[in-house]
Amino acid sequence: MSFPFHALCLRRTSTLTLRKDDVYSVKRMADVEDCDHDIYVMVEFDDDELAVQLTQLEPIGELDDESREAVCD
Repeated sequence: MSFPFHALCLRRTSTLTLRKDDVYSVKRMADVEDCDHDIYVMVEFDDDELAVQLTQLEPIGELDDESREAVCD
């Protein structure tokens, strides 16, 4: 997967700080310890980075085919 890319937050959950329909910059994969049952990526949030489930995000803009396929799986 190629980084960084921009993604739209699809939905808000009680455990997710991100706001629905806001766009975030996805910087990298989260640490392996954070990915026990789901794939997590690190997004830029309030001058910091936050681990977010990849399924909560939809990539927007330019993204190579390999990355788009990884996000959609």
